[in-house]
Amino acid sequence: MTKTAEIMSYITEQTGYAEAVSKSVMDAFVGFLALSLRQGENVTVKGLGTFSVKNVPARKSRNPRTGEAVDVPAKKRPGFKYSVTFKESIQEMAPLAEEEVPPPPVEEEIPPLPVEKGQPERVWHISEKGKAVKKTEGKIKSLTPSTMVYGNGYKTWTKASDVPELSYLVA
Repeated sequence: MTKTAEIMSYITEQTGYAEAVSKSVMDAFVGFLALSLRQGENVTVKGLGTFSVKNVPARKSRNPRTGEAVDVPAKKRPGFKYSVTFKESIQEMAPLAEEEVPPPPVEEEIPPLPVEKGQPERVWHISEKGKAVKKTEGKIKSLTPSTMVYGNGYKTWTKASDVPELSYLVA
């Protein structure tokens, strides 16, 4: 499960803003959501989904211990519905089908250095803006440590910082 601190760290890393700025933005967003939902308004975040509030009417219930009738007051229940775009982006990040996986490298051990000119380039699948993009190693300019990559013998999506072959590209 992702914690708020991990979200702050990710925002800081992706935007280059100070962690205090990232925390302020996150706090302001959560505050805006709470205020809007309290006022009965829906909040739609394009590419993510819609936050909504449902008014639950007052009702009668029973105390399970005593069997006594209890009045349950009316309340507002928050809800969230993912957008189709977001649902599809999650599917695009799934590991590629077996027939799409590039063949494993011929070499036993891959040195953590760039491939010299004249040698075939390794092909990687890189997560960019929620989509898997196929690139040769020479076309990759730089990677953040948290960028997810796939290919060249790696059977699952892996953080770029955990792939020694790409260490020279991780900024």
